[in-house]
Amino acid sequence: MAQINVGDEVYYYSQSYEEWMQAKVEGINEDGSFELDIKSGAHPSLVRKNPTKEELASKPVREEAAPVIYTTPIAPMVSLSDLPPGQKANAIVSRFVADLQAFHAASHGQLFFAADLLNHIALAIDGQFLSPQVMVLYLQIPQDQEVVFVSFDQIFGAMVAFAKPTDDETTYENRVITHVRARTRKLEHAQSILAEVTERLTFVHTQARGSTPKLLQWFRRVVPKEIKDQAVRDFFLGTVIRPPINPQVSLTQFLFGVAGSIDETDTLERFREATESAAASLSAAPSAAAPLRGEAEALVEAVGGRADVLATFLHEIQLGEATEVLLPEPPQLYFDVLPTAEVPEVPKVTVDQVMAALAGALRVGETDQQFEDRVGRALKAKVLRVTSVAADVIAVHDKTKGRTAELHPWLDTIVKTSKLSEVAHGSVDVLLLQVLQVPYQAPEVPLVLLLCGLVRCVEQGSLAPDVVEAATSALLGRAKGGAEAEMPAAGEAAEAA
Repeated sequence: MAQINVGDEVYYYSQSYEEWMQAKVEGINEDGSFELDIKSGAHPSLVRKNPTKEELASKPVREEAAPVIYTTPIAPMVSLSDLPPGQKANAIVSRFVADLQAFHAASHGQLFFAADLLNHIALAIDGQFLSPQVMVLYLQIPQDQEVVFVSFDQIFGAMVAFAKPTDDETTYENRVITHVRARTRKLEHAQSILAEVTERLTFVHTQARGSTPKLLQWFRRVVPKEIKDQAVRDFFLGTVIRPPINPQVSLTQFLFGVAGSIDETDTLERFREATESAAASLSAAPSAAAPLRGEAEALVEAVGGRADVLATFLHEIQLGEATEVLLPEPPQLYFDVLPTAEVPEVPKVTVDQVMAALAGALRVGETDQQFEDRVGRALKAKVLRVTSVAADVIAVHDKTKGRTAELHPWLDTIVKTSKLSEVAHGSVDVLLLQVLQVPYQAPEVPLVLLLCGLVRCVEQGSLAPDVVEAATSALLGRAKGGAEAEMPAAGEAAEAA
């Protein structure tokens, strides 16, 4: 076996994953075990330098158990310089036992928070998160075992793995322990807030049936108003809801996610107000939205229940004005629906799902009349504009299959016969790129971009519905008013000639 020195690139056989992993030697212990960047106290029989293909394809035989170097702390009076690398790392970490105990207590030993801490440290040190395999090695999690809690010894061992042979006590404290303390303060602050609002948060979660969009509405009330809507959504999906594609989330996962999202700038007052607001809205929302069912039915019928189109329209309605930000929410965040393997396209939604989404727009303290003035009027105006052009736009999109080249003549007619000639400078390409927000030289135009974009033009007064109707009639060869023009038979055509 080739001699292995500090700094060598080697392969380490993980008995947890039963596979060889690349590693780097950071130290050699007195007992012959290795300090690797992915494993502390690696047994020599599990480490190879320049292995052959045959060795990498085989499973090594471990001659004896590798030493567990982190379970017996070294006495503080021992000089670190007199210790081999593995014991030195153990001794350094043992000086901060009180900090690790405080974190373990604040996290209640939850793996969720331990993994969050390790990733935070790794990101600060190396600029990237730990891979799942390395996380398992650091925390010494048994293979194929569902783990929810980790012991103090596992936390201690992971901290030993972050120690470098060149570290002294001060260096290690600055590199690692400062993050442990910061995460402990964060968790303690989060617990002080959750202790006061967990009961009401549980009520909110129950009333929302764990619906991600409804819980997102609660989260928007917590976040300061100056933070942009898109940033709030991204943070909520990435921090509170894991994985972010979930249309529903369990109560336990939701509460853990909320705890992980709280920092020391958050206040109990803000959380309490947002939670009471959400609870009140969820209780009162269905009755407030009930008078709008007729408009919801008309809107769903006009667009054929297409979830992506309806999500965009509803977002614009809730903003109270037309916006050029298209589809800020995936459809599932409004309607709790997802494409499936059997139906991979954007799914369709029902009137009841639209009513539930409208109800979610009710604000705290808002009366039924105020809700009608704010959302009801916007919805009625939106329905009027959508129904004036939707049938024509959908018919053209269906005929052309959304292909840009085939849509071009139709759009050119619309531009040249409306005020869009000024907005788009007489150019269909400008209309597509700047008004409809279609990617440059895209071969196809999605219906959601085409329909929502043209409806916005109608709302802004740059396009009249009769212009769309005339251009559509010309393209489809029908009489104005929607009836298909009948083509004369050959004899009738000859006689007419």
